[in-house]
Amino acid sequence: LGRRAGDEGALWASRAIDFWMLAMQGRGEALRETLDIGADDSAPSGSGAAFSAYFRMLAGDRETCASHFRRAARDDFGTLEPDHSWLWNLCACADVCSYLQDRERASVLYERMAPYRHLNVINVLYSYRGSAAVPLGSLALLMNRRDEGLALLEEGIAFNERIGARPSVVWGRTIYASALASGNAQERRRAAQCFDAIAREAGSLEMLGLLERFEVKLVS
Repeated sequence: LGRRAGDEGALWASRAIDFWMLAMQGRGEALRETLDIGADDSAPSGSGAAFSAYFRMLAGDRETCASHFRRAARDDFGTLEPDHSWLWNLCACADVCSYLQDRERASVLYERMAPYRHLNVINVLYSYRGSAAVPLGSLALLMNRRDEGLALLEEGIAFNERIGARPSVVWGRTIYASALASGNAQERRRAAQCFDAIAREAGSLEMLGLLERFEVKLVS
């Protein structure tokens, strides 16, 4: 679609949807193969590196993910193109940063993203991510600002519920429940309840990849 329309951005957004579907269906090997086929011999940079790092994360390819994330992070993420995908790519980097537990770069990303916490993050061709507060909350957790992180996640989840973004709600709730699971006894009980609800919703949406990633048991 994007290639025929002469819009390279639309082409990549279309690919992003395809990649996301493979990841959420738990088809990590198929996603890795698709990414390998689409890759050229040159290492990506800027927004291309952010895009690649994110989907390599979802494919479980930690080594390539880390390599491309370092390229995206050059000049404090200043090489990300300031276009319609800029905030989408920053949020993707935030997810990768949390995945890699890169606390050093978390603060840089947090400062860049904080002014946009109230926004619904989209790319071209309807590639939605939902509330920017969710990845921002993940960064706050990584920076050991737990209360702030949980509050941001609650804010982002509520936003995504209001706009009816069910996959984004499940994603945010899973991060939130994972954070609660490391807390006190009361929080661990809440986490268990959250995971039961997440498993039902994710199962209905066929987001098996999310269940596998966070080791959530499917509730029939």
